[in-house]
Formats: sequence, C-alpha cells, structure tokens
Amino acid sequence: MLPLAVLTPILLAIGIFLLLDKPEPLAPKDMLAKTQWTSDELGRALGRSMSPHFDRNQRSNVQRHLYQQVKNLSPEERRQVNVAAVHYAIDETLAQLRAMPGDKRREMMDKLNDRAFDNYMKIQNMPESKRQELRNALDSEGAKAVGGEIVNAVYGKLTPAERGELGPTIKLWIKTIDVLEK
Repeated sequence: MLPLAVLTPILLAIGIFLLLDKPEPLAPKDMLAKTQWTSDELGRALGRSMSPHFDRNQRSNVQRHLYQQVKNLSPEERRQVNVAAVHYAIDETLAQLRAMPGDKRREMMDKLNDRAFDNYMKIQNMPESKRQELRNALDSEGAKAVGGEIVNAVYGKLTPAERGELGPTIKLWIKTIDVLEK
C-alpha cells in the first residue's frame, strides 16, 4: 500500500489532468465548429465520420470541413491522418459488426453494400475528366498507403466468415477500381 504522502500528489495530478483534458468534439455540429485540430484528432474524427453509424445527413459537410483542415498539414502528416482515419474506421466498423445480433449485422452489411454500389454507380456515370481527377488523387502516396491499410484489414483483421459476408461489397470495390483504371 502506498503511503498517503505519495498517493495524494499522484491523485491530485490525475485529477488536474482529467479536468484540463478537453475531450475531442465528436458530435457533427461540434466537428464543424472546431477549427484547430491536431493530426491525431483529425485522424479519429475522419475515421469516425466514415463509420456506418455516423449521421449521413452531416457526413459530407463534416468530411469537407475536416479535409480543409487536413490541407494545412505537411504531405507526411496528411498521409498519416488518412491512414489513421481508415484504420479507425475499419476498427470501429468491425467492433460494431461483431457486437451486433444477426439481423442487425445483416442490415449493416446491406448498408455497406448499398454504399459500395452507390459509389460504383457514381464513378461509372462520372465524366471522364472527373474520373481522371480521381485517378490522379488516388495515385498519390497517401492514397496508396490508405489502400494498403484496407488490404491489410481485409486479410489481417477479418475472419474468414467476415470476409465471406463482405464478399459482395469487396467485389463492388474491385469493380469500382476497375472502372477507374479504364
């Protein structure tokens, strides 16, 4: 047992830290209001905005705001933020999926598949000039790092059963990439 003389300053330091530590604003309206972000906060906030449970009505506004903040970072910091965001989004989505009962899980898988299909159709119907812009953006080192993180997640974090469940969505992602490469 620690003596009270040692324990008191430790508890005081912890108490001060907890009082001074400002939690990251995670509500969409708070994210939109915040203008000063650390790289870690941006990674978590972007990752959270990619979560299937994030408010869809606010997603694009929040992501646009966050990416404006990311533009202020160095190329290496941008790459790190994007990788952290994808890593966070994947981990968060997997945690949500694994905690869901079967019917809710199927509903979420269907949502992911619907979003993948919507993205596929959007890119399929995109003018060639816009597709070229997207190709150029995806050819960056940051985009390649994000793609690598996704591949690592599919093979390293998903169980074989989960890969089977996500099979249709993964096929749509591959079709989307194929459309971009044409």
